[in-house]
Amino acid sequence: MEPNIENVKNDSYPIIRYLYFYTQNNPDALTKKFLDWVNSREGQKIIRNSVYISFWDFE
Repeated sequence: MEPNIENVKNDSYPIIRYLYFYTQNNPDALTKKFLDWVNSREGQKIIRNSVYISFWDFE
């Protein structure tokens, strides 16, 4: 079974994990800017190109 986007989306590939970012209290301005960027299309494009599957692939 190949670990690709389609197999993950249709639940054929059994090994997945979600990555979360946690902050203590409200994030400061720099941390918020980073989190906003990670969740942006640009950030998700980099994630997709570096062996991870972007959450945008599930929309």
